[in-house]
Amino acid sequence: MKKTILFLLLLSGFFVLVMVESPVLTFHIADAVPDGCRALTRTVLQYGLDGGSASVTCIDPDNAVRGLESGKFQLLLIDEACLPENFGHRIPAFADALAAYVHIGKLLDNVSSEKLREVWPARRPHWSDLDPVVGDADIHRYAMFPGRPGGGMIQDFLKIRPPASGVTLLNILSEPLLFVSADGEALALVRFQSEYPADSVKVLAVDGVVPTEKSVRDGSYKLSRRYVWAAPKQMSPETEKFLTYSRGETFHSALKDDFLFFLE
Repeated sequence: MKKTILFLLLLSGFFVLVMVESPVLTFHIADAVPDGCRALTRTVLQYGLDGGSASVTCIDPDNAVRGLESGKFQLLLIDEACLPENFGHRIPAFADALAAYVHIGKLLDNVSSEKLREVWPARRPHWSDLDPVVGDADIHRYAMFPGRPGGGMIQDFLKIRPPASGVTLLNILSEPLLFVSADGEALALVRFQSEYPADSVKVLAVDGVVPTEKSVRDGSYKLSRRYVWAAPKQMSPETEKFLTYSRGETFHSALKDDFLFFLE
């Protein structure tokens, strides 16, 4: 009995010691990226290993902006279009895009965003719904599960709800393109990947513009968006320190792994 009491006392003392010696995080980052930015999470973890201290909270854009204004957050990663005009500092972070992929043999090179909005949620869409020249076969649709990297972009960009059935949903970004490479009737709507199997898959121009690293970065490809770091006009030393760190190889490499484009 005495040994049990002694053990509990030692255990409680251990927890008190941990609580006292653990650093209190005072630098908080809001992640307002749909589905969350995994590259940011990995960068913050590495930042901690390199001697920094920060936390990340995934939150919707409106509450993220309010949290930054109230001082709850010291830094915010957000779609630039969601920021009010003349809002503090906005520092370029990365660009993201939704792309349409088809089999290399498909006689289709361009599609309108309006047609995509009509065809994608249809119960049983046909290629002739996109272009009469392509034929009348059924379109086999592929996309990512909501919550997976890029999974929410169809709704965000095309302003439609993902259909409940008829679309094959996948977990890994490379999987939709593998299906397209083997399926002549496939159409995949996924995050744009600058490296893809060009001998079996091609990316479509949307509204006449082909997605490339350049057109995604400069915004000329319309199914793209630019994310920025938003900070108060009076930035704290901790904010400036992390922003300097984010311009290094850690964040750059993490973005590349997720097919996101670093912005200078």
